[in-house]
Amino acid sequence: MKRIYISAALLILTAIGCHMALDRMESAVLDMTEYAQAITEQINHERFDQTESEIQKIERLWQREKNLFRIINGARQCDELETSLNRVRIFVLQKEKSPEALSELSDFILSAQRILRSQRPGLINLL
Repeated sequence: MKRIYISAALLILTAIGCHMALDRMESAVLDMTEYAQAITEQINHERFDQTESEIQKIERLWQREKNLFRIINGARQCDELETSLNRVRIFVLQKEKSPEALSELSDFILSAQRILRSQRPGLINLL
C-alpha cells in the first residue's frame, strides 16, 4: 500500500512539473513572437533604431530558455529557431527594409508557433 502512495505522489509531482515547464515555454514563445511582430512593424515603418533592442530582448529570452526548449522539443526544432533568429539579427542589423528580413521574421514566428503547437496537450499529441 505504501508503494501505491509513493507512486501516486511521484506521478502527481511529475504532472505538475510538466505543466509548469509547458507554461514557461508557452510564455517564452508568446513573448518571442510578440517581439518579432514588433520588429516586423518597425521594419515596415522604417524605424530601425528600436529594432536592435527588440532583437536583444529575443536573444536574452532565448538564452535563458534554450535548455528548456531543447529538453522538451529536441535539438532539431530548436536549431531551426536559433538559425532563424541569427538570420533575423543579420538582416535587421543592416538597417534597411528588405523582403529577406521580413521573410526571416515570418519564418521565426512560424517556427516558434510550430514548437508551441507541437507541445500543447491535445488529442493528436496524446495519441
